Amino acid sequence: MMIWTISDAVPPTLVSQVAPQSADLGDSHKVKFSFNGTGPFDFKVKRNGKEIPKADSRVKLVTFDEHGKLMFSGEGYKVDFWYQSACSSSQ
Repeated sequence: MMIWTISDAVPPTLVSQVAPQSADLGDSHKVKFSFNGTGPFDFKVKRNGKEIPKADSRVKLVTFDEHGKLMFSGEGYKVDFWYQSACSSSQ
């Protein structure tokens, strides 16, 4: 039987930094990013420092395995992801 403890966890990290990107007003844009670490992870999307509700139709975050895709309109978005005591982000 395997017992998982927090000491076994690898902090989440971006595989490579994402360059700042934006979309013209009214246009949408997609940013893909890859990450690694020990999950499960929680994700939070922020714009200009304020959390975006998951129900906001202007922003969509899709995560799968060790990849994420943020679809948005405008600029100033950031994705934070973490497990318990570690945090990383993609802007």
